[in-house]
Amino acid sequence: MALGGFMGAGKSTIGALLAERIGLPFVDTDAVLTERFGPIADQVRSAGEAALRARELALLKELDDGEPRVLATGGGVFADPGHRRMLRRHHVLVSLQAPLDLLRQRVGQGVGRPLWGDDVHALFEARKGAYLDVDRVVDAAAPPREVVDEIAHYLRVSGEVHVAVPLHRYPVAVRPDLRGFGAAVKRTTRARRAVVVTDDQVGPRWGDEVVHELVEAQIEVDEPVVLPSGEEHKDLSTWSRCVEELLARRVTRDVPVIALGGGVLGDIAGFAAATTLRGLSFVQVPTTLLAMVDSAVGGKVGVDHGLGKNLIGAFHQPALVWAALSTLSTLPDRERRAGLAEVVKAAIIADAELFATLEGSGASVVMRPEPLSDLILRAVAIKAEIVAQDEREGGIRAVLNLGHTVAHGLERATSYRAFRHGEAVAIGLVTEARCSELKGLTTLGTADRIARVLGALGLPVAWPDVQIHDVIEALSLDKKRDGDMLVWPVVGDVADCRLVRLSLPEFSELLLEVV
Repeated sequence: MALGGFMGAGKSTIGALLAERIGLPFVDTDAVLTERFGPIADQVRSAGEAALRARELALLKELDDGEPRVLATGGGVFADPGHRRMLRRHHVLVSLQAPLDLLRQRVGQGVGRPLWGDDVHALFEARKGAYLDVDRVVDAAAPPREVVDEIAHYLRVSGEVHVAVPLHRYPVAVRPDLRGFGAAVKRTTRARRAVVVTDDQVGPRWGDEVVHELVEAQIEVDEPVVLPSGEEHKDLSTWSRCVEELLARRVTRDVPVIALGGGVLGDIAGFAAATTLRGLSFVQVPTTLLAMVDSAVGGKVGVDHGLGKNLIGAFHQPALVWAALSTLSTLPDRERRAGLAEVVKAAIIADAELFATLEGSGASVVMRPEPLSDLILRAVAIKAEIVAQDEREGGIRAVLNLGHTVAHGLERATSYRAFRHGEAVAIGLVTEARCSELKGLTTLGTADRIARVLGALGLPVAWPDVQIHDVIEALSLDKKRDGDMLVWPVVGDVADCRLVRLSLPEFSELLLEVV
């Protein structure tokens, strides 16, 4: 990781302490340049600032080798956009920020700092925007140990997975909070203006913070579009209202839609972005665990219809997904647990090690940010790999519907009111595994193993008080049908998932036997 900031911010001190804390080598670029060419002040006096910058650039190229380290840079390094781009290839960029008056106290007369002069205030203001174009800004006015604690925690919790589909690649960033979000939007969309779309539950909690981040990144923000919350509002009328609101704000194609909310909101806002002006860029800011690990990733957007779930929609990939763990703090415990069903699903599909981790962890993982961050990143990585192979679900991507045949039937049979989506998926995973065991497609005992993991995470696994015939009736409207045949994801064993075709009557008979 690389530290930057103005003169006196404490980059060398913090860098050395941080390197010791996390067990990485420490390199101070000013110290290296001093060793090679003499004191920095003498270099500027004898050769000029341009020569110093050229030497800095040459050193950064030497260090652009992918080796993990903590790097403390000179005050001018982060001020150069080309230097920031180079560093970003292999480093997390962290700016140390403090008021100029405090920096004056630390620097004193500026001995050894050739650019500290009468015009230092102008230089400080000129560099301010560049120091914000980083992954994290940290308050360097705090005691050094506290600064190191914050950066170390940020590094432990943060991570990225990149989703690569034809003609498009975007990051899914897991972060402790929303700080740095505006700068990330600026980098990924180059936006000068944006519209936030949220709902009446999430907006009052997190809307102001999102707007603040965008404004800090010098992005003009229109009046937010606020939609009603809840699956019952995931329909064409809410989508139409969202489009009308966007058009009323006279959006143009360079204005991204910022979708702030859970999976329902993200689907509606994404579908509105896909269809307004034939396609606006959009950014997902998922505020539920379920959305972070599933619906915000992969580009599926749309709304429900009276005949079934997600029957109207599009494939429209986001420019950025920003999963801020802080937004989970306001979630009820039931919502957090529901999100874990999609993590279990991902593990069943493709990661036996992750499944074993879940077997040994239990429900405590939903409360602590570090294990939760790791689970999110691993689940997203699985989905990203599958989506990269099959963006529009013409083949292998359908394995991501594991457990969803039954889950969607349960949701529709209960008018989307009885279960959280993840709860329905949990029941679906176990029920479908029992069906495939009955048909000889799955190793005996796999369904029980899945049920134990889900049950330990506090999720329902037994068949609920729902008429099986109502669920079977809903299956006739399943999107995964191919004529009279159902394209059904099944597991041979954990991390061994494939697609099989069977008739709807045959699947219905299996359900009747199992339930």
